[in-house]
Amino acid sequence: MRVRVSSHDLKTLLASDQIPLEAAIRIFHESSNRFDEEVGYGNSLLKDAGTHLSPWTLRRLIRAEISNDIALEEVRKNRILLNRLCTLFPEIVRRLRITNSERAKITFNIVYDSCYDYRSTLGSGRQEANRKKLIQKMDHLKRRASELSTLLDDDATTRSFSFESAQRLIMKRVYGKVGETRPVWRLQQDIKLLSWHLELEIYRARRKPRSVSVPDNQAKTHLVDAVYGLALSEGYPPFVTTPGSEFSYLCSLLFEIATGKPDESLAGAINRYARSNERAEADQHEVDYGEERARARDEDNFYDIKNSTYGSDEDIAELLSEVRDPAQSAQARLLVMCELQEMVEAIENRDRIHGPFVMWADQIKSDWGEKIRALDADALEELRRDIKAGKERRSKLQST
Repeated sequence: MRVRVSSHDLKTLLASDQIPLEAAIRIFHESSNRFDEEVGYGNSLLKDAGTHLSPWTLRRLIRAEISNDIALEEVRKNRILLNRLCTLFPEIVRRLRITNSERAKITFNIVYDSCYDYRSTLGSGRQEANRKKLIQKMDHLKRRASELSTLLDDDATTRSFSFESAQRLIMKRVYGKVGETRPVWRLQQDIKLLSWHLELEIYRARRKPRSVSVPDNQAKTHLVDAVYGLALSEGYPPFVTTPGSEFSYLCSLLFEIATGKPDESLAGAINRYARSNERAEADQHEVDYGEERARARDEDNFYDIKNSTYGSDEDIAELLSEVRDPAQSAQARLLVMCELQEMVEAIENRDRIHGPFVMWADQIKSDWGEKIRALDADALEELRRDIKAGKERRSKLQST
């Protein structure tokens, strides 16, 4: 079974001066969709590994892809982080004036994720340098995909190995699925398409830097961004750059949870954030997807059709300029033309479609409980495959 948060756990988020660690751990586990079996097996491998490791790190430990020393250090750091969060979260709830337990749980997860990411963000390097490195990697992958595509086009090569037979055996013996294969010519097509797609993405990344998402090392600014998002959601406190403000105090609380350092001024990061693209995007997102939009959608079943910005003049002009740019290959421009045709068709259909539209999942006649159980069964089967793979890898390591 998945780990679930109890109603008592939720109440402690609002009514306690300090969150019980056990409740915080269950909230952490629920947000990462963790199974009881996963927690228990992780703890059997290494003390508190199933309890404190992040989802990705725990699976790597289960598959024997990382050492116990690495996992132990991660356990230590996350235990400290959760303890700080348990101590300081009630003050965050008070400062945001949260009175709903579900909102408190969402806030808990946002604060945890932001503070957990702080360490890795610090070591991420400058954004512009990271963007250049990413484009270089994409270009390297594109060249390799083109080379592989050329090799696979050689019939003498592809006839010399039984790719489909190997697929069939893997699907049958490892995944228990009989007859589920893809012919090698589909692989050839996919790799060729990948090389064209990468060419287009590299072209766009060079012309429009913000079209690719890359990390940066502005860890304090990311904490400010998290607080700003929470303040927008709760309607308080107001965003001001004044040192000592309620907003500034909330930022310092998140910094203390992330680092253990109290009373740190984030004035510089707050001032940078005030002028940043991230703040402008957060403000626009609030306009586009805030409570006012939700009310309008409830009242007007045609709201999304009337207010769609998909296919704006700017979008179409941008695609047309890409289609006409001789700097791109014919294959990359073909992909752009497909995007343009899809957009034109969507615009035409948008003006013809009539409602009413199904807006909520509970309006669709489907056994959602059964679908969720099926998804959980697949996820549990994947966990057990990872456990099996880890046992086999450890057995091989011990025998060498």
